[in-house]
Amino acid sequence: MVNETPNQGYDYYVTSPYPNDDLLAYGHATCSSNIASSDNCASCVSLARAYLMTTCDGRIGGQVKLVGCSMRYFSYNGGRTDEGESQREDYDKLLEKG
Repeated sequence: MVNETPNQGYDYYVTSPYPNDDLLAYGHATCSSNIASSDNCASCVSLARAYLMTTCDGRIGGQVKLVGCSMRYFSYNGGRTDEGESQREDYDKLLEKG
């Protein structure tokens, strides 16, 4: 999401399947149109990602809104209640994707 958001009109959505087909993670990152360069957008989204990873680590969802950008993710598990280390690894991959 950090690399794709600046190149996708400052508005990027991603869906990442888990190893099990009934588990999905969704991500969305945006940058404000006031941000002048794609490098600044990437820096802002990178900061949002770092904040999510430290404050929402292992959670089924999280959202960060900064002055110039925002990032959020959540999972849908189709009613399953088992969550574990594999989900945490998949969140990391989703947030790094792009």
